[in-house]
Amino acid sequence: MMLPIPECPKCSDTLWVECRDTRFADRCECFAGHKLRVLLQRAQIPERYSSVSFASFDVTRSPDSAAAVAACRDYGAGLGVGEVGGLLLTGPPGSGKTHLAVAILRAAIERGVLASFWDTQHLLDSVRATFGHDAEQSETALLRPAVEAELLVLDDLGKERRTDWNRSTISALINERYNRRRATVITSNYAAGLADHVGDRIDSRIAEMCRVVRLTADDYRKREL
Repeated sequence: MMLPIPECPKCSDTLWVECRDTRFADRCECFAGHKLRVLLQRAQIPERYSSVSFASFDVTRSPDSAAAVAACRDYGAGLGVGEVGGLLLTGPPGSGKTHLAVAILRAAIERGVLASFWDTQHLLDSVRATFGHDAEQSETALLRPAVEAELLVLDDLGKERRTDWNRSTISALINERYNRRRATVITSNYAAGLADHVGDRIDSRIAEMCRVVRLTADDYRKREL
């Protein structure tokens, strides 16, 4: 689900306002933030994570939380500055992987980086849904934003169903980003044995592309109130 974008009350999102005592128009003050709003919409950040940031991450959750946040901040700071590989955020469910991945994505977007968020299984399901409807062209069109994004967050890798087609599609995506030297942040529940879930070829590419950041915090969804 795309994030809702509030309409500017001054220009109703036309980006122009009438100048006083003239018949001309001028740029609305919202113009500077318009690109940011569009980029956030196009990134398709899940609504549940619409307001997360590095600052909102609880670094007291586990001994490695502060180091993980620092590593993600450093990685994000390098986006758009030079050649940046990727990050593989691993840890048990609810340890904060997606939170940190989206924090990186938002920080990058605020500097004008074209970024995209995809849940791995949702991406595969969306591509598969094109079958029988000019599938080759539709599949290419669906994958293009994920392939070409300056920063891609690929969430929950390894959780998808283990089929040859799934592996082939993910392999093609990761291989394209590898060859294009595009920044890629991947989250996975599997700190070890990822190859068992995605195959040796994908695992090898990820190992070369990505620095590993491990989180060990307990599942925040199950914490007692």
